[in-house]
Amino acid sequence: MAVYKNVASQKVAIYAYDSDAGAPKTGDAANITARLSKDAAVSAATNDANPTELSATHHPGIYVFDLTQAETNADMLVLSAVSATADVVIEPVILYALPGDNTALNAALADGAHGGSSAVMTLKQLVVDNDSGIAVDIDGTTGGLNVQASAGTGIVAVSGGGNGHGISSVGHGTGEGLSLSGGDSGKGIQVNDGMVITNASGTALVAVSAGGDGNGITATGNGAGEGLSLSGVTLGAYVGQAAVGPTKTEMDSAFTEIKGATWTTTDTLEAIRDRGDAAWATATNVTVSDKTGFILASTGLDQISAAEPSGKPTTFPGWIMWLVQRFRRSSKTPTTLTTQTEAGATITTQTITDDGSGTETLGSPS
Repeated sequence: MAVYKNVASQKVAIYAYDSDAGAPKTGDAANITARLSKDAAVSAATNDANPTELSATHHPGIYVFDLTQAETNADMLVLSAVSATADVVIEPVILYALPGDNTALNAALADGAHGGSSAVMTLKQLVVDNDSGIAVDIDGTTGGLNVQASAGTGIVAVSGGGNGHGISSVGHGTGEGLSLSGGDSGKGIQVNDGMVITNASGTALVAVSAGGDGNGITATGNGAGEGLSLSGVTLGAYVGQAAVGPTKTEMDSAFTEIKGATWTTTDTLEAIRDRGDAAWATATNVTVSDKTGFILASTGLDQISAAEPSGKPTTFPGWIMWLVQRFRRSSKTPTTLTTQTEAGATITTQTITDDGSGTETLGSPS
């Protein structure tokens, strides 16, 4: 069973069966209700609270629910109905939605501006496959697809093969036969296998080759017309030359601007750099003891870290701060001397050894 997606005025039928009597259940519409789930989502009570019994005589047990347009706006519908009457069994109904009807399209095709009520589009064959893509054959002799203006003049004709053109475009009135615009960053026309534009007699006017030895674009004038006419485009001075690049004269002029009027061997960039390297590599040895005026700034000691060590020091500033803490915060037992941080954490311990005569020996901090 199926419905049209997002279309109003549709119905769905259910079948009620009396399992105790073994027969269809009639006259039970007021006791039947249903819930609807769309696309397997949480269900809700149907807008039609109770169904309408179709016919107790001719269609016993058949009841019909009316669906709103919103209730059909899903790809899959599950309608589960129940009856308050004992022993009545109703199976759930699963529906898959089809695309909505083509009322708007049919009205547009039949409109007078598109050919009136006469046949606007007659397709004798429409083939869609992996090889042809989409092939439309109208009558076997004319173009595969023909799009016409109201006067019947062909605007775009795509032939099915034979000797016909792949695409033949004819302007209607003052409009273009075929207008292609890339838009944004897209391509207006992309040609992979070559393209040839000819005049009425078949002479090639513009040829875009696919590659190989052919020219990228070859333009031939027709009569007094230009082979290729470009307006508002600056091509530069090197179009038509075998190689595009600065000449020797231009390179010499550029170097003259860099070096100035004169440039001897001692003025080259390499020579200037070598002189700089030699000067930078030379320094004067300084012996502090034979110089006067060297003093330690009053803030010099502040550059030495005053952080408390957390263990046995390994640097000079660390030993300095350990020694400070040795006098500021330490504790002693008969066998151990402990140096601590201001917060009371142990930095090091030292073993005290007594030789029995009152002489104590202090071990290394650890």
